[in-house]
Amino acid sequence: MRQYPVNKLKPGMVLGQQLYTYFGGRRALLLGAGIEITEQIIKKLKQLGYVTVYITEKGTEKIIPDNIIADETRDLAMSAISKFYDQMLSSVAKLTNNNQIPVHKMKDEQIRIMPPSPGQLKRSIHDVIHDLFLFGKESGYETMVGIPQSNALHNHVLNVALISILIGGQYGFFENELLELGMGAVLHDIGKAALPQIYGKMYWQLGVEEIELYKLHPVLGEKLLDRGRAFTELEKQMIMQHHERQDGQGFPMRLKGNNKPPLKEKFILPNQIFRFAEIIAVADMYDNLISGNYYDKYFSPVEALKEIKRESGTGLNSSIVDVLFRIVTKFPAGTNVRILKHTNKEIVGCFGVVAVSDSSKSSSVEVILVSDSRGNPIPPVSVSVDISNSALYELQVVNN
Repeated sequence: MRQYPVNKLKPGMVLGQQLYTYFGGRRALLLGAGIEITEQIIKKLKQLGYVTVYITEKGTEKIIPDNIIADETRDLAMSAISKFYDQMLSSVAKLTNNNQIPVHKMKDEQIRIMPPSPGQLKRSIHDVIHDLFLFGKESGYETMVGIPQSNALHNHVLNVALISILIGGQYGFFENELLELGMGAVLHDIGKAALPQIYGKMYWQLGVEEIELYKLHPVLGEKLLDRGRAFTELEKQMIMQHHERQDGQGFPMRLKGNNKPPLKEKFILPNQIFRFAEIIAVADMYDNLISGNYYDKYFSPVEALKEIKRESGTGLNSSIVDVLFRIVTKFPAGTNVRILKHTNKEIVGCFGVVAVSDSSKSSSVEVILVSDSRGNPIPPVSVSVDISNSALYELQVVNN
C-alpha cells in the first residue's frame, strides 16, 4: 500500500485499508479494503474531511503500515474522549443558555459545571500505556492516517497523549506518572469546549478576534474541571500550562522553563513550567504540524521536526525535543519518496514507496522503487537507504 492525499485520488484506484467514521464516539465502517475508488467515493471522502488514505498498487501489496496501538484500543480511547468532550459541550451550552452570556465572559462563581466522570478516560489511557509497552513501541511513533477531520480534535488529543507517553517512557517515568501525563494530554484542549466560536476549527482558519479567544482555552479548561474532585491539580496545571514557552513569552501566565530533562521536579515550582506541561507542549506542536492544524498544509515527519528544532530552547524544552527526535519515525511505511542521493547513481531521481520504516534500532529505510526520474512506471525493485549517512543518502517526501 502507499499513502495518497485524497485530493490526488483517481477513479479506478483500489483502496488498501478499511476506512471508518465516528458517530457518537463509536466507530462505523465506511469503506472496506479492496473497493475500487469512484468519483462519488472521492467526493464523499472530501465531505467527511479525510486527508490521506492508503491505496494498493502493483509492487506495494505487501506494504502494511504499522499501528502504534491496537485498533480496539484506539476505538475505545476515541469513544471515551469524544463522549467526555461532547458531554462537556452540552454542559457549556446549558450554562450559556441559563446565564445568557458566553462562558469566557462569566465570573468564576458563575461557571458552575460538574464535569463528567473521567473513569472511562482513565481506563482507556491505561490500555494505551499497556499497548505501547506490550507491542514494544516505547519508541517509533508513526503518523496516523485515515482519520476524518470531523474527528480532528478528538484524534489530536489522543495523538498528543500517545507521543507524551512515549516521551515519558524514554525518561523512565513510572506507570502512575504516565497515566497522569496521558490524562493531562487528552484533556489539554478541553477549554475549547467553552468556546463554541472556535471549537472544531483549525488554527489557520481563525480570524484575529478568534485567535484572542483561542488564547483563553487553557484558563477556561482549568475552570471547567475545577469542581470535579476526580481531577488532580497536576492535570489541571497541564491544561493551564501547555502553551507556556521556555523564554517566558507563552500564555496565559508567561512562565519560564530551564530546558532541563523533566526528571526531578515532582511538584509544581513557582514561576516555572510544570515538567509534564513541557512534554505536552512538544507533543502538541508536533501533532498540530503533521495534522495540518497550524498551517493550511500537512507537514511530513521530517518537515515537522525541522520546524520544532527551530523552537527548541526558546519555545520548547530542548531536552524533550531531543527525545522526540529519537522516538519519531521519519519515513513511515507507505510514504511516497524520491531518491535524492544514493551510492547507486542509476536510481537517483527515482520515485518509490517506503516498505520498511526507520526506527530507534535502525536508520535504514527500505524503499520499493515504482517509477523512474520522469515518473514513468518501472518494475518494482527494493533498495536500502541509510538516512543517517546524509553525505551519501537522501530521501525526499513527495505527494503524488
